[in-house]
Amino acid sequence: MGMAEEEEAIPGRRLHPVSMKVKVLVSGAAYLGLLAGLLVASAPLAMEQLGPVDSHEPTAERFGIHLLSSGDLVISDGDIVSYNRTSYEMVLEETGVARIRELGRIPVNGTGFVVMVDGHAVYTGAFWTPISSIGYDGVVLMIEIPVQNALKFELGYPGRFSGISDPRDDARIADVFRSLGKLVQ
Repeated sequence: MGMAEEEEAIPGRRLHPVSMKVKVLVSGAAYLGLLAGLLVASAPLAMEQLGPVDSHEPTAERFGIHLLSSGDLVISDGDIVSYNRTSYEMVLEETGVARIRELGRIPVNGTGFVVMVDGHAVYTGAFWTPISSIGYDGVVLMIEIPVQNALKFELGYPGRFSGISDPRDDARIADVFRSLGKLVQ
């Protein structure tokens, strides 16, 4: 697959092989074969019909994280104990932890989500696994096994990519958690 044919996994975001981890383990033809395998592994999410962010039906919750593929609600404001607007970390109730567990194993190329506030899409991102060798230049929620009760919205995996904007500081998110009494500065 050439550069011009590269598919977007999440609207506006691209998957990037994180080859430095792999180069330490293998070299030469084995490295090229492994790298090609990583690129092919990213194809299922990249080719998934995610649809436009605003196509999902509005729901009753003030804040929600929905799967891009289906619009299913994963985390609602009722599943969140607190949200820290500085660190972008949310502490989950046990119901939220259970809902994350219900996602099952997160593929190495991520599972797309959309953050919604009052029925409007704010930004997209992906649930990600720490075992992935594929980089991602969007917002990620790293899902550890066992699932932890605190999740942090991080910008990029394995770190921030240069030249990408940061959508996490949207005032609507802080406003919702402030009105619910769940905002931590």
